[in-house]
Amino acid sequence: MEPHTRPCLCCGNTTFILTRFVDSNKSARAVYYAKYTMGHTDKIVNLIIGLGDWGENTIHKNRTAFPLQIWKKNGEYIIDLIDKSETPWFRVDYLGRILDRQESQEHKLLREAMDITSQILLKDKNIIDYLN
Repeated sequence: MEPHTRPCLCCGNTTFILTRFVDSNKSARAVYYAKYTMGHTDKIVNLIIGLGDWGENTIHKNRTAFPLQIWKKNGEYIIDLIDKSETPWFRVDYLGRILDRQESQEHKLLREAMDITSQILLKDKNIIDYLN
């Protein structure tokens, strides 16, 4: 799926918004959104991963969403869990219940969310190109 673009509210530069699906056994296991703006001094990707059931007749209450930010420092990717109030998608409910940082750190699906994040940093060309 191609990124959507819009002008950044603070500077007018182009903001990219990505929507991606993560498959497991030929069905969607997760959906993630990513957002970043070209030309910002701090190259930060806002990301949210909604994990759970995405098939027909599923409901958002059976999903959990992990908000985070990714940036690069000294050639290394930094992945930081953030609070619900810090994500651009804090009002979105269809990704599941959005966790705060502390909840994310203790959640049983954290490992899976981090595995997906690792795959994003290996495979999502838009994000890789932006951070590099």
